[in-house]
Amino acid sequence: MRFIPALLALAIPLAITASPIPEEEAPRLPGASPADPGALFERATQLCKIISSDGDVKCRAKPSFSGAVKHSFPNNSVWYFKCYKSSDCYNGNCTWDYNADYDCYVNGYYTSDNCSVSKLDTSINS
Repeated sequence: MRFIPALLALAIPLAITASPIPEEEAPRLPGASPADPGALFERATQLCKIISSDGDVKCRAKPSFSGAVKHSFPNNSVWYFKCYKSSDCYNGNCTWDYNADYDCYVNGYYTSDNCSVSKLDTSINS
């Protein structure tokens, strides 16, 4: 008979410590807002148009005219470019815009103004 009261005497404190108690919400700082995790890593990716009067534009394995051609983009097609590197110049444009879909580079001369140095990052890992 004494077993049941003893069991209850032990079980009640265990049940109380196991029940979650809601914590107070941390105070919000003025002007603070939740960040979009995707925006932290993809903010430099830009949608850019391929511009060429000579037909398809070659996308190369490295940011250089000596790089192997990995893909060709049709004129007026639109693609995402993530970043740029400086290398061989063509008509005064020395940037090479990186397309992550095909893992290749297009000389900045052939991409629209949306792929400018001010809009693209300089690191593939960003």
